[in-house]
Amino acid sequence: MYNLNIQYFGQQIKYYRKLHGLSMQKLGNTIYKSKATIAKYESGFIIPDIGTVLSLCNALNIKLEQLVYHEQKHNIQNISIVGELNLYYYTGSKFISSKIKILEDGTAKLYNDIENNIAKYTYSGLYKSDSSNVFFQFSGDSIKLEEVTISYNPQWTNIETYTYCFVSGITSKYTPVIKKGIISKEPITKNIIQELLQINKIETNKIYNNKEWQLQ
Repeated sequence: MYNLNIQYFGQQIKYYRKLHGLSMQKLGNTIYKSKATIAKYESGFIIPDIGTVLSLCNALNIKLEQLVYHEQKHNIQNISIVGELNLYYYTGSKFISSKIKILEDGTAKLYNDIENNIAKYTYSGLYKSDSSNVFFQFSGDSIKLEEVTISYNPQWTNIETYTYCFVSGITSKYTPVIKKGIISKEPITKNIIQELLQINKIETNKIYNNKEWQLQ
């Protein structure tokens, strides 16, 4: 079943436009639309017609499924995920690049804050997953009371780009924290991640008005 999420649709256009080094004006010229119209597509203010969507796919050299989330039905509850994922988030103003390795026995390792291929901190834990959620629970290898939880919706299963996640836990100073992160199969450049991780107005309204935060 296809799910047309306006915010997600716009984010994908913006992501692939920047990935190909295109300005809004240049993309607009390619599909005979104005810069202002492209901006409205990316902000989720308007959705283009099917002809324009196909033109966008051709201009960005992508498939339709990479703009519109396709949800597949699964006959099993648990989805096996084995391999390596990239994790990105910010601690204050510091950019953190990490990796999650998922093993066949259902355990996982978190290599946190990697610089020059060396992780400053390592964590061990378990993960659970189904078609709607992936949930990791890690404990620090050196400080057992340091806990990290990572959760996200595995919508990239068919899209192979990125998805937002929550990174939360208790630090070594016993301080609870929660951060907005990015999970991806392939590495993403820092400048794109920096823009993706900004807290937008919709998220801000959810936090202050609804007392909750849901990532799309």
